Amino acid sequence: MLDHIFSDVISSLREVIESVGLERTVVDERFQSDILLGDLTWSSSYALPGESTPARARLDLTAQWTAAAQAAYRQWVDGDDPPTSPTIALDVAFRLQEQPEPPDVAALHQTLPIDSPPLGDDTLRRADPTIETIYGADLTAAPSYAYEVAYEGTLALSEADLTGGPELDDRLTALGGWAAGLLAQLS
Repeated sequence: MLDHIFSDVISSLREVIESVGLERTVVDERFQSDILLGDLTWSSSYALPGESTPARARLDLTAQWTAAAQAAYRQWVDGDDPPTSPTIALDVAFRLQEQPEPPDVAALHQTLPIDSPPLGDDTLRRADPTIETIYGADLTAAPSYAYEVAYEGTLALSEADLTGGPELDDRLTALGGWAAGLLAQLS
């Protein structure tokens, strides 16, 4: 069963990101279900307007609704008091790719804040960066480089979030401007 609060979070994330002018990349939205554990995962990618395909600077969003969080939500729906609040794990990754030179990791790292803006009582924390070297199939062309850094955290859903009011949208609003600003700054 797809609990409606997860689809509400997906809708809110889409609305917040698209309201600041970022464009969803072509055929880059995924919805997955782990049939053994029951976890649900949604992910989508966005780019600045007018970016080439594939986008040189990209924002990847991922939301995960674990089976344990779904159980807590169902307890709340049934009128029981769940032992923990339902949560949704969020991952916001910034990726620069097809770079002709290796990125200056120190400069990029100084550009990026340690935490996201507050999302209600929650924030996302910057993870360690990843640097990739990409070679062509014949290994004769000069390689290209990619830099990725993710912000990870958990969004604890409050009673107000669960009832379907505007609180969830309000909590996620800061994410849009922050993500678009960082993506523009990195590109």
